[in-house]
Amino acid sequence: MGKKLNLNTIKKNKETSITSIVSAEKNGLTVNAYIGIEMVMLAFNLEKNLTKGLAGFAIKCHLPSGQAHYLKNRITFAESNFKGYNSNTKPEERQWFDSSIAPFQYFRWLHVPSKVLSGTYTYEIIPMYFGSGTNKTKLTSGPSVRVSFELFNNHPAKFDYGFTRGYLSSQAYANKFNNKDIRPKGTKTIDYDTKPFEAQYEWLGGKVHKMLFDFLKDCASDSAEIKALIYDCDHPDFIERLKSFGKNLSVVLDDAPLHHTAGNDKPEDKVFKTLKTSTGGKVVRGHFSRFQHNKILIKLIKGKPVKVFCGSANFSIRGLYVQANNCMVISDSEVASKYNDYFDLAYGFMKDGGTGMEINKDAITQEWADYKGEGLPVFSLCLSPHKTSDISLKKVTAELKGADNSVLFSVMEMSGSGTPLQILKKIPKNIFHYGVTQSIGKAADDEAGDYKIDKYNKEDTVPFSYLKDKVPYPFRAEFSGGMGQVVHDKFIVIDFNSSAPVVFTGSSNLSSGGEESNGDNLLAIYDKNIAVAYAIEAVRLFDHYSFRYAMKKATKSNPLCLDNTDGWVKKYYDKNNRKCKDRILFGMKNTD
Repeated sequence: MGKKLNLNTIKKNKETSITSIVSAEKNGLTVNAYIGIEMVMLAFNLEKNLTKGLAGFAIKCHLPSGQAHYLKNRITFAESNFKGYNSNTKPEERQWFDSSIAPFQYFRWLHVPSKVLSGTYTYEIIPMYFGSGTNKTKLTSGPSVRVSFELFNNHPAKFDYGFTRGYLSSQAYANKFNNKDIRPKGTKTIDYDTKPFEAQYEWLGGKVHKMLFDFLKDCASDSAEIKALIYDCDHPDFIERLKSFGKNLSVVLDDAPLHHTAGNDKPEDKVFKTLKTSTGGKVVRGHFSRFQHNKILIKLIKGKPVKVFCGSANFSIRGLYVQANNCMVISDSEVASKYNDYFDLAYGFMKDGGTGMEINKDAITQEWADYKGEGLPVFSLCLSPHKTSDISLKKVTAELKGADNSVLFSVMEMSGSGTPLQILKKIPKNIFHYGVTQSIGKAADDEAGDYKIDKYNKEDTVPFSYLKDKVPYPFRAEFSGGMGQVVHDKFIVIDFNSSAPVVFTGSSNLSSGGEESNGDNLLAIYDKNIAVAYAIEAVRLFDHYSFRYAMKKATKSNPLCLDNTDGWVKKYYDKNNRKCKDRILFGMKNTD
């Protein structure tokens, strides 16, 4: 795909001064910090001769304020006062441990600060070694390495992007909100009081929640016109914001059976009635061959398109607060005009009860449109439905087949038709990959999916999973979030740490059927900084769900505790082991 980047050099976008990878090396320890959106992945490598007696890594975080603390581990070594957590451990015995005494037995760690501050963060990575004799777990520290960088507003000036937290089914949510429901019990409504749920929404929605409501606030302050393409919609606050625009709002709303019944009792039926009144009738309902699957807002000033909100998140409670999703705000008139032209065509075709499929005859759905400019990454946009899915998916297929070192992804479903999804299910052994999807296979421990992954790929692709029955302590039973998809992302990152990475993302499910039947948008983003951020997000989700997937197999006889020998290190230096490949890809100094 292209020559890989030298990770020892800080790489910066000249226009935005964004730093995506920071590296440091000292005394045989290399640290690579991969900087994303409001998070950082710290990856380490030690010369093999320095791993004898290695107990793990401590991480000390120095905040911009000057305060410092060790990142904490939930498990530690089995000693006289700690036997390891199991299903019989009492709640009051649960603890957190500083990583200086309970080091991380991994060669990378992802940190998401509870609140991202402006200024410089410094992380100190410290190898910790076992003591001798009877004081084995009285650890000693080796030479440390520090890396420093900023996490605040780490995006191009005209291309903001972010992720939902996707952690409703998690220990964090169970502990922080006690598995509290995210809407009133009973029949779903579109007009309940959201104030009791505000803290949950802000936490669960992550940056996407802020981006969406900031976009609407920005439009309101400019007395702007808004055009909206909507699939799912039941968020009371979002609906109220749209109502406030009155006749400055125009809407295309999906009317597939999921969103419409003869009795008009679906949330979207009520949204249609509400907005039809508030806009003076400037709302049409329709679909293409199957769905109007876009989730798009377009801002116009005096009739001129200036900004777009798009991505995989629906304007719904599930879309923002249950599901793993990603969204973008693109502040460019040329890009906004493309989306605006698409909206106008769809609105016109559906206005008189048409399916909207006539749009696949228009030039707007016939090719990829390329964009670049100051404050923007280099990227391409493809709008569907198409007469043939090759128009959009041929590019995805070519990039996947040309992958040089890695493929990382979070894709809602992988049972659809089309070459890209088939490639994801059978990635060549020489290409490192981590993937997350809603379900894998029909077996009970695969979360009731509908296809089989090759054995050598299965350990690197995990399904959504949450802890419910026989949960080993200290882990609590988790909130399922109800029926429906939880992994809802549709993104693929190819060769994130090369000089020619690409991210595919948008509302498209990346299947040939969807590309030919649905209204969707798909972006190909050729930008190292953005590729790194999406790669970190893929790893975050992979670690989150692979942990839950593995925890189903935990037993009382095999409690959770740290290895009290350096035996855990061996797999990181076994060339046939996935963890060794992980260490090499993320933690090693790149000499190309």
